[in-house]
Amino acid sequence: MYLFECELRGLRPATIDLRRKVLRSVESQLGDLLTADHAALMTWYAKQARRATRTRNTYGTVVQAFYKWALDRELVARNPAKSLPVPKMTRGRPRPIPMADLLTAFENADERIATWLTLGAYAGLRAGEMTRLRREEIYDRATPPTIEVRNGKGGKDRSVIVGRVIVDLARTYRRGYLHEVTPRRLSVVMSEFFRDLGMPWTAHNLRHFYGTYLYQLSGGDIRFVQEQLGHSSPTVTSVYAQYANENAMRAVTALDDITLSETAA
Repeated sequence: MYLFECELRGLRPATIDLRRKVLRSVESQLGDLLTADHAALMTWYAKQARRATRTRNTYGTVVQAFYKWALDRELVARNPAKSLPVPKMTRGRPRPIPMADLLTAFENADERIATWLTLGAYAGLRAGEMTRLRREEIYDRATPPTIEVRNGKGGKDRSVIVGRVIVDLARTYRRGYLHEVTPRRLSVVMSEFFRDLGMPWTAHNLRHFYGTYLYQLSGGDIRFVQEQLGHSSPTVTSVYAQYANENAMRAVTALDDITLSETAA
């Protein structure tokens, strides 16, 4: 019933499959999920200690979501996963592809890769969002032009305001999917493309490029950047503010160096 409701909520198949995998792991060790207590869950969770921090975070979050759902529907008397010690994830700084590398990439890209470069760097789309994008979801004649992202991360839809670069791209396509590949295949192709150019970038670095420049050029409008990127909260988007602050400090330090060298002269 839980996974069926996840499907009704519009969660992506990959997300539902992951939740099924985690819950089956718990069930294989503890039996009936609805009779498991906190001690039993802790025993199961302790066995996940060898896994990477991100994986343990995912497993713990899935289990907590399931028992919250079960409690809301009065299938359990209390939530045995409420105090599960799920490790918090620290968000790293954005790693935007440098403009010079992006321009070089465009110079060496075929039509398919150029499309993905454009969607990532000028609309901030994730790999999965690129592969699911249809020409009909690019409203190039609207004011302002938008991309209607369907079933993004977390199963959420969003409207992304786009500019001339995306409009020009859209008008080279007619109907249907721009390119039918799996998200994993897109990621692999893009990583190999950058590697062949001697660059350490991936498709996701294009999204970082978009977020970084959008934050700076919007005057630090974090809510706007959040909506464009489809982040769940401004806290996630705040990494771009931190990146901007680092750039500001480098600029101020460089100015200090110039000033001090002129004074010494």
